[in-house]
Amino acid sequence: MSVMREPVVDQVAQEFLKYFLKSFAFKEPFHLAVRQTREQLKGMESYYPGASWLPVICQHPAVMPPTLSSPPTPTPRRKWLVFAAMFLVGCLSSYWLAGPQFATFANQLGSKNHSNGELLLAKQYYHLATFLNWEYAQPHYNLGWLCDESFDDIDCSIQAYQSAALRGLPEAFAELARLHIKENNIEAALKAIWECLERTNDDAVKAACLKNRGWIRWQQKRFDEAEQELRQAIALEHDSPHAHCLLAQVLEAQGKEQEAILAWKNTIKYSESQFHEQDQCISMAKQRLSNK
Repeated sequence: MSVMREPVVDQVAQEFLKYFLKSFAFKEPFHLAVRQTREQLKGMESYYPGASWLPVICQHPAVMPPTLSSPPTPTPRRKWLVFAAMFLVGCLSSYWLAGPQFATFANQLGSKNHSNGELLLAKQYYHLATFLNWEYAQPHYNLGWLCDESFDDIDCSIQAYQSAALRGLPEAFAELARLHIKENNIEAALKAIWECLERTNDDAVKAACLKNRGWIRWQQKRFDEAEQELRQAIALEHDSPHAHCLLAQVLEAQGKEQEAILAWKNTIKYSESQFHEQDQCISMAKQRLSNK
């Protein structure tokens, strides 16, 4: 070992350690590393007299002086494990850093193919976008719309809307409520409506939720409440075809024929026949108006 002959100031001790480790790291023998360090300390003697003679080696004459051993040579298996770990870290870093950008692009491709009628391809792009960024709500919502409108797969649609809702998209709650009403799951529908109204400030989304609650009240034959909910929905979104369609039926049930006629006319005015539910409303409105 190497010791100091007497107590030294911190700066001398620190310089000794720095020079010693530098020499010893280059595989100099222990005694030679100490000697070279003492030579380096001579430069400090103008400030700290005698600094170079303070370090001394204490060693048993029968013991070989220590040297700094080289690090073990990596085995082929260890090299492979190191490479695999570096590759995994690179993949994870790319996923976290670039995933959101690629997810947005994949969702855009899904929407484009959806619009062009390439439905299976659109579905794959939506799935890819959800994989690339698990926090991204929009592709889940788009997938729910695709499953509902194009594949008539209500289980797929509910699952996708639930995923979008869990990621903070209020309009997903509105769509969930609509599907739960169709499945006659009124309790789940009312819960989704409450979540929707609590989470959104968007008038169109509020209108959809109020329309759904008016739909439930109409089914429950609570016509006054149904009319109130539906008129609130129309006040927020005047061109909502479903709200006008439901309001017309509620007004007929209340015996308000003239108001119902206006609601049926608005149903036809704002509905688009390429959507199944709206096409049903158009057919119903035309039949009712022809009987007036």
